[in-house]
Amino acid sequence: MAVAGVAAGAAHALATPLSTLSILLDELEERGSEVGDVRLAKDRLRVVRERLDEVLRKSGRGHAVSGPEDFGELLNRTIRHWHERRPECDLRVEQRVPSMVTAVDPAVGHGLVTLLDNAADANVEAGTTRVSLRVGVAEGCLHLEVEDEGGGSPSMNATLGGTTKTYGHGVELMILRTNLERLGGVLGFTTGRKGSIAHLALPLDGTSA
Repeated sequence: MAVAGVAAGAAHALATPLSTLSILLDELEERGSEVGDVRLAKDRLRVVRERLDEVLRKSGRGHAVSGPEDFGELLNRTIRHWHERRPECDLRVEQRVPSMVTAVDPAVGHGLVTLLDNAADANVEAGTTRVSLRVGVAEGCLHLEVEDEGGGSPSMNATLGGTTKTYGHGVELMILRTNLERLGGVLGFTTGRKGSIAHLALPLDGTSA
């Protein structure tokens, strides 16, 4: 039973990145990029999703297809799991989210992990550990801000999506931007007091149930 539970949890965790891959492949196909390779990749992705659904059915936990999740539960779970992976980080969270924000796309959690990892890695280079996460609602949008103390400026590494790191999560940030655009949201970077601030914004019409 324990093994089945772990397998089911892994299948659920893979659902969002697999959905993201599907979106990216659709875009590549629309652009006419290496059509044969893209179609082959889509076929293999379909097989993987079918296998994941089979694992979940056998465990009695539904399907791997991603759907809207309770925002509070998603946020708390994402923060808890991330902190377990990065226990060396001093994560400070400020949360001001009204009850009107109920359900969000699971991609929000995946994107938050990308931004937290980006900030934590920037801090490593600067020899610091504090990462700040601010969550709130303004002007009809759900806002998440992740601030590092990496000591750099977004303009220094514009080609890496605004990270203060010298290498950056380029692919992950590209995927995050693609997901946000699909949901009507935006991703931006500004300079903070000691590093950079990633701003993620989603219209409430696209997030609340």
